[in-house]
Amino acid sequence: AASLFAFAGARVLADPLAPSLALFLGAFTVAGGRSLGGALKDDSVRGAFKGALPETTMKRVREEGASDLLEGARRPLTVLSCELSLLEDDVERLADAPGEITNLIALGCVHLKKAIIETGGAADQAEGGRILAYFNAPLENADHVRDACSAALRLIESMDKVNAEIENSPRLRGVQLRLAIGVATGECFVGPMGHGRNNRYSAIGKAVDLASFLSRQAAVYGPAIICDETVHRKTNHNFAFLELDRLKEADAERPFSIYALVGNPFIKSSKGFRALEDAHRQMLASYRDGDWLSARAHLSKAKQSPGAKIALFDLYEDRIRSMLDEDAPKQWDGAQTITI
Repeated sequence: AASLFAFAGARVLADPLAPSLALFLGAFTVAGGRSLGGALKDDSVRGAFKGALPETTMKRVREEGASDLLEGARRPLTVLSCELSLLEDDVERLADAPGEITNLIALGCVHLKKAIIETGGAADQAEGGRILAYFNAPLENADHVRDACSAALRLIESMDKVNAEIENSPRLRGVQLRLAIGVATGECFVGPMGHGRNNRYSAIGKAVDLASFLSRQAAVYGPAIICDETVHRKTNHNFAFLELDRLKEADAERPFSIYALVGNPFIKSSKGFRALEDAHRQMLASYRDGDWLSARAHLSKAKQSPGAKIALFDLYEDRIRSMLDEDAPKQWDGAQTITI
């Protein structure tokens, strides 16, 4: 099976069993309302959810009706916030053909929604090139966190295929759709929000907001898939992760960590990834202890990994350089203050 090593770069797939195992080689660039139960049995209303809900859900709707299944619910969800974009240079290149830009985003959205549904998620088209995916609704799924992570890796693979398709167009050759994904889990209100053909299966909750925030951080740190610490805690034995940073909201009692979802178990068990993970972990520990020289040494070691020229390491290099001539601030723990 192809590996699913999702990190920053132009493409995402690399063979985990190849002798060279270049980490990050070709990784992907990123640089409740409640519906009326009776009305949901109507064919035209069911049609509003076709292409948005998994086939297992639609089968239940066809066989049993939708009055119970598609009512609003409050439950834990794992949310993927998927954001498609183009490089500014590509936007300028296509400035005289705006239809090409909108068609590219539409093409990417179609492939993303298809992949979300095939992996058991509910797809919710938001504004522009943004799609939300919900796992553990409408049907409950005890493994929704793990399945959502698998789906995120699948989406990166899907986008790699879309970019290969775009490359076959002479006018669009060299243009790349970029995908950033935030993954967060928590309790949400979920259900149909709208009426008739304008109905959407959507969700409201902090996990939705956090997933959207995390997807925007891809441009800061580099990885294509960024997860919250709960997702990491529940799935780190299944997937390869790298801790990116420790963040704290201004009014929060404690900071929280965010993680890059790097790849599948083949990547997790690879010698190259384990060496990178160890050097990176030691760099973070030294950085948070205020030992700038040690942090710089471990960072240098991490940057020797094949394909490790990513924003994450440049970010820490800049931070450490700015701290070298200073003592660590009082109560320093390395956390960055943010607003979600």
